[in-house]
Amino acid sequence: MLHSFFCHSLKVLVRILTIEDSGEDIKNYVEDAIKEISKNVSIKGFRKGHV
Repeated sequence: MLHSFFCHSLKVLVRILTIEDSGEDIKNYVEDAIKEISKNVSIKGFRKGHV
């Protein structure tokens, strides 16, 4: 589990934030989000909740 972040100051109120994380953590988050969203999505030709 790799986590790192960098903050670069461009101006007084402008920052660039770079976040690095392992692909597995991101993959799990995306899969969970897709499962949650698919429960409420309806597409013609598919049963609700089975998209």
